[in-house]
Amino acid sequence: MTVLTNAEAWLRKQRTTHAAKSVTYSRAALSSTVKATRGQSEFETDDGETITKSKMVDWIIDKADLTLGGTETAPEVDDQITDSHGHVYRVAPMGQDPHFREHGSDGLSYRIHAVRVT
Repeated sequence: MTVLTNAEAWLRKQRTTHAAKSVTYSRAALSSTVKATRGQSEFETDDGETITKSKMVDWIIDKADLTLGGTETAPEVDDQITDSHGHVYRVAPMGQDPHFREHGSDGLSYRIHAVRVT
């Protein structure tokens, strides 16, 4: 391992240990409790006349932790994330961008885009 690889692994562990909170990740009848760090992304849409700036809630979750029915899974549109306050977020694309992307240069986490629905 290189120094940078070690540093990134250390930072991921610090994020999970100190910044992440337990959330419930669900799809249909399947759900699991995972540690997630809340973030935010901004994007613009341009219809030729108006530029609209929007914000979405992001959830950073380690890939190995995102399991449903005991199987590691990738996020899908319309999956739901429920935080500790009972607020529900629906996984959704961010403008023209997909609903998630890999987070970090090691590719071991997801950055999942979502909108609050309740």
